[in-house]
Amino acid sequence: MSHDVQEISTVADLVYLLSGGKVVAKGTPPELQADPSEIVHQFIGGLADGPVPFHFPAPDYFAELLGRGEDP
Repeated sequence: MSHDVQEISTVADLVYLLSGGKVVAKGTPPELQADPSEIVHQFIGGLADGPVPFHFPAPDYFAELLGRGEDP
């Protein structure tokens, strides 16, 4: 199991993509690259925006780098 798309593309013969506890796609790495599904496209592209919501609350990165708790 891996979340590293590049690694999977070089070592896997068959890939299963899971979302919401279900298999949403399966195929060879080239087949998944060509898959028209928005979920597959979001995962393969490493995109935050898409049908699978990205929920990762985090502080403002710039403020965190400067060691401040407020926005710049």
